[in-house]
Amino acid sequence: MDATALIASALRGSASAATKALSRYRPIGVPRTGSPEDRAGAYFHFLDTTTRRVRATMRIHDIVLSDALDGAPMGASTVALDLHNRWSNAEDEFLSAIMAVRLCGTSYVTEAADNLFSILQNMQASNHDEDKYEDAYQAALKEFPKALNAFLEAARHDLAYNPKWWQLPRRWRERQYRKGRASAEAPALSA
Repeated sequence: MDATALIASALRGSASAATKALSRYRPIGVPRTGSPEDRAGAYFHFLDTTTRRVRATMRIHDIVLSDALDGAPMGASTVALDLHNRWSNAEDEFLSAIMAVRLCGTSYVTEAADNLFSILQNMQASNHDEDKYEDAYQAALKEFPKALNAFLEAARHDLAYNPKWWQLPRRWRERQYRKGRASAEAPALSA
């Protein structure tokens, strides 16, 4: 074995040892988050289960309201029982999704998810006074889109989907897209 082969072998061994040592470096006190793929998957699953839970809650609310108007006892119909089962499955998935966000998400995304969670809890609050329940439901229903958009913006920021300040062409294209979309959504003025 000549000297160059021996040196190359030693360098390869020390490089792999240095790589292993650096990859195991975990400073104390620094919170760890999941990889971007893990976080994106958790955020998507959270949004998916949030949508299913809100839809199930709205359907149950409509059935409870229609049953109350018809004078039938709540849950008398088989549709209500089926919907309650669906809601309970959506609730289970939603709770596991928020735990996944809490596990691998960053602090501001977790805060936005918790805010959305509390709004959904208020939407499902089961008070015996129907007037208070209806008021709480309507207030939570109005707050839901704002909280959902706040969560989306936090997730986009966390996953670096928003253009950075140095990405001028991308920022310009996004601004042009938003202007075009805003002008398309604006009502036409009739003379």
